[in-house]
Amino acid sequence: VPGVLWRILRRSTGVAATLKTLSLGSLLICAAVAVPYSAMRSAGMATPDALGIPLALTSVAFCAVAWFTLLSSASARPMPANIKLFTAFFVVICLTSIFGRVPGDSFDYWSSMTWKVAAMTLATVWLARGQRDLSLATALYIVSGVLIALVVFYNKANGISLVEGTRVSIGLVTSDDPEVVRASWRVLSDPNDLALILMFPLAFALARLVHRSSWISVLASASAATAILIAITFTQSRGAALGVMMVVAVLLLTT
Repeated sequence: VPGVLWRILRRSTGVAATLKTLSLGSLLICAAVAVPYSAMRSAGMATPDALGIPLALTSVAFCAVAWFTLLSSASARPMPANIKLFTAFFVVICLTSIFGRVPGDSFDYWSSMTWKVAAMTLATVWLARGQRDLSLATALYIVSGVLIALVVFYNKANGISLVEGTRVSIGLVTSDDPEVVRASWRVLSDPNDLALILMFPLAFALARLVHRSSWISVLASASAATAILIAITFTQSRGAALGVMMVVAVLLLTT
């Protein structure tokens, strides 16, 4: 890794070298501060939240701004408006989490969900090198969402992994022993997290439905969106309801 970073910096001169140095340095700061601190909190180790949380989230926000500056300067074309808005949104979340009523809980939510949303968004944007790559990636997301929705339907029909008796989840073991329930807890065991994960394939399915290319695509996208939307409804997540409205609003604005 140090050798790769050195080659990247050596091939650049002037402003480009300065931007790359700033971005790579901010990435190392982010990794050196946020990742160990999150691991220490998850392990139950005593940490100075009053200092650690602001330092970790501020370093992540600085890293996001630095990398956006690098990409904007290195690209011959202007950065898309949606990437600008997403970067600003991510930075706002990082900074406002510091001033939460319970900063520790805000940081736990950020470290368990927010950065994953950012990573998946950027991976979808940057790893797709052409229209064919993007079409294949969205198809895989939609198929994965449908498969998860089928598991949700099965659990709902058979009364498996129900939270509070009615909210469907996946992988949760119901037991009178709290330790058994805690040991079985995974990401999909939380109905809210499950609904959030299903939001990704729902957004892609609705986008393919709106920007249709053929009747087969319309039929497949409509069926997938319907199945995923019903699965989200079974989780009874209020946040997911807001997310669905936001996805629909964005699609209406872009069509």
